[in-house]
Amino acid sequence: MARPDNVGLGSVPPHMLWGLWNRAAEHARTEALLDDPIAAELVARIESDLLEQFGKPAAEHAIRARFCDELIRDFGHRTGGAGIVVALAPGLETQFWRLGKQALEWFNVEPLDGIAVRTGLLPGDEILHEIECDPRDPAWIGSLPAGRPVFICAASQLMHWAATEVVELFGEISTRLPGAEFFFDTVTPADAEKMSDGLKVGDILVAPPMHWGIAAEDIEDFLSALAPWQLMSLQTFEDPFPGRKTLYKALSRLGPARRSEAGALVHARAG
Repeated sequence: MARPDNVGLGSVPPHMLWGLWNRAAEHARTEALLDDPIAAELVARIESDLLEQFGKPAAEHAIRARFCDELIRDFGHRTGGAGIVVALAPGLETQFWRLGKQALEWFNVEPLDGIAVRTGLLPGDEILHEIECDPRDPAWIGSLPAGRPVFICAASQLMHWAATEVVELFGEISTRLPGAEFFFDTVTPADAEKMSDGLKVGDILVAPPMHWGIAAEDIEDFLSALAPWQLMSLQTFEDPFPGRKTLYKALSRLGPARRSEAGALVHARAG
């Protein structure tokens, strides 16, 4: 990766660095969920003590990333490499390189400031494209090549949107991209309320405010109400890799705690 030896933080939003730090920390584990050398290399060159800022690494970022990686690998196999991947506001996510390209053309959708951060720190590629657009604005759909299978990734996105914006996105995708597959993760209504002013990690504000939450057991009904959406799979953050979130495992299986604590990893299809 032809970049300067040292990377200053500059105007990089802390929430971009938090996810990057957690994935790099996972890469360094003996039995890691992720092989993410680009994330590890970038963290090693950042002129900042991320451990001091963010504390002990959290497993959620690695679990979500690995879960989505596997969905995209499967999508690539099923579509014979003819599909495209759309990542909504990926920030410093390094998924494209973790997957070894998979012969899938890739489109990142993000406002100009996010594109500037990513393209300044991460390598480019001839099948990796940037669409300058707020993901909430469905105009990005018109920038995609027509007639190809589509996989959309909205990791750590929808909880920051208003409920009306979430519903509008599902409607636009089902109308304009029938058959598209969609990965997104959720927080519960209780967690969204707790983090309505943002999520603090250490002494700095990391995550933007959260507005939309949904209980895991309500997701299938939510999608059914938005027909022709279909639920393909749903798991809590503990389910894919048992043992990494022991306390979360207990919480995600108890009724009241599940409704208030268990965020979900969701794979759905538009029609």
